[in-house]
Amino acid sequence: MWTKAVGLFLLVVLATTAFCLGQFARRRFPRTYTTIDRAISGIELLFVAVVFFGLFYFTR
Repeated sequence: MWTKAVGLFLLVVLATTAFCLGQFARRRFPRTYTTIDRAISGIELLFVAVVFFGLFYFTR
């Protein structure tokens, strides 16, 4: 059974793992990291715009 504590623990473990992998990639492959970071930032910005558009559109 999933509990709130187990879910929070898994979230912290996944976030820590992602952070550590990101730091390793940033140090080991700086050019590739920068390229991927820019691409992901663009996708993230688009996603935020879509979410805000959806919120304003569906709540009017």
